[in-house]
Amino acid sequence: DFTEVVVTASDSLLLGDATDSGNTKRDTVQGLLDLVSGLQVKVGRITRDITSATGVVAATGVGFQPKGLIFFAAVSDKAMASFGYCDADLTQKLIYDYDGVVDEAWSGNASNVLLLRENSAKYQLGAVSALGADGFSISWVKAGTTSAGSIQVNYMAFA
Repeated sequence: DFTEVVVTASDSLLLGDATDSGNTKRDTVQGLLDLVSGLQVKVGRITRDITSATGVVAATGVGFQPKGLIFFAAVSDKAMASFGYCDADLTQKLIYDYDGVVDEAWSGNASNVLLLRENSAKYQLGAVSALGADGFSISWVKAGTTSAGSIQVNYMAFA
């Protein structure tokens, strides 16, 4: 059962800390708001023709150097989707739908952020290769001769 409670910035909260022998700590709602107030978030979209050659594409206009990125991508009119993330150390992971290879199947990849796969020999694979003062760069690798289509990449950048 859930009861709605209204709190104000000056209200006090009691926080349990399981990593500190179960000790509790007291903070104000304002203290918690201050903790996340410096968080910067930018959402945006980039597109790429799925038939484009291997190369590096810069995404600028973020407004800050990202410390983390989350990606959601799909190809127009195709059964292809990919979800990935990257941290400030360029550690990258993804999960992708490879419906063109195995019906209704998903798989993962531990070193890239995007994989749009038409079949086992035709795909676009993307890895974040740089984080800059105003955005990031994705190094794309194209394999095979893919059918026409537009990759729509939605991203969320954090600093």
